[in-house]
Amino acid sequence: MPNDKVDTEFLFYLLKNNVEILKSNSSGTTFGELSGSRLKALKFAFPKISEQKSISKILSDLDSKIELNHKMNQILEQIAQTVFKSWFVDYEFPDEDGKPYRSSGGEMAYSSEMGKKIPKGWRRRKYSELAEVKTGKSLKPKELVRHGKFPIMGANGELGRTNAFLFNKELILTGRVGTLGRVYIVNGKSWISDNVLISDTKSKDFFYYAYYTLKGFDFISLNRGSTQPLITQTDLKNYPCLIPDKTTLLLFNKISLSIFNKIFSLKIQNKNIAQIRDSLLPKLMSGKIRIPS
Repeated sequence: MPNDKVDTEFLFYLLKNNVEILKSNSSGTTFGELSGSRLKALKFAFPKISEQKSISKILSDLDSKIELNHKMNQILEQIAQTVFKSWFVDYEFPDEDGKPYRSSGGEMAYSSEMGKKIPKGWRRRKYSELAEVKTGKSLKPKELVRHGKFPIMGANGELGRTNAFLFNKELILTGRVGTLGRVYIVNGKSWISDNVLISDTKSKDFFYYAYYTLKGFDFISLNRGSTQPLITQTDLKNYPCLIPDKTTLLLFNKISLSIFNKIFSLKIQNKNIAQIRDSLLPKLMSGKIRIPS
């Protein structure tokens, strides 16, 4: 336990920097377990408490900035999601005068396919009208590289790294097998695994509309798996969705693009901050970099 000679946050970063030592002293075949007696027996060098606090302040500030950026991204995406619902679910997109369409008396037309009234000129079509749907590709074990240049993307996000890439563009990904329901965007060079369905929009003007439309699909109803969840390309392509007028699509895409440019910028910033933190951690803990008290 920390005492008046040990700063709690410094101890956290010290242990984080010595994970391999902790693992080597753990027992258990399935799950490693580090006993209290073994932990107490480990010896580490500690600088003065004032220097400990200075070191932990630097590292914790970097972590706090990463967390702040992450929360900001959540807020930004919630804003885009709220705009999408207002415009394409509640039909309150701006009319020619900039007023909310439906509540300002915008003309609605009954759609027998939708079973309700929708804005005049809008159509019910298949998801394939918005995007091409394809599956990723598996990698051979030898192609997995611990510090590879490009991410390998799976149903839940990054699976690992490799030095090869399949795509170099903005794509919408969702799980094909195992994990269903998560929808996210990948941008730049990446390898997409074969447990993912890829939506490659037919126009940049459709991209963010297709993204939020896909997030609203009933993935449970699409599940064809018996032993594990499974969605087919065909079922995703044939899923019914609403196609708005082009003017509204262009305006929504413009707003969303501005929001997501900020989101991507903050993600890059977080990656850079994490690299700085991870490079500083061992140097600060070893004393290669000294912080004045």
